[in-house]
Amino acid sequence: MKDRFDLENEIMTLYTFAENLSTLSEGILEHNLSTDEAVNAIEGIRVMLNLQANKLMDTMSQCFKLDQYNPMYNPNHPDHYEIDGGY
Repeated sequence: MKDRFDLENEIMTLYTFAENLSTLSEGILEHNLSTDEAVNAIEGIRVMLNLQANKLMDTMSQCFKLDQYNPMYNPNHPDHYEIDGGY
């Protein structure tokens, strides 16, 4: 079971995405990145952010014993929801 330190570590990985966006901006402005290259890079970052968000939500659920990590979890309950991967 993950703890608050795992959660903190996963939140910190989001700074990597900010750095990647900065590098992409530099590539577009200073190194004449083509439209196709820029769009492919943005799409890759979008997919990675979705994956990281799903991982972060799972870690948060483990830390706070939510959803399937809750002993009282019932997927047939009317208020049950699933997180869409979105990629």
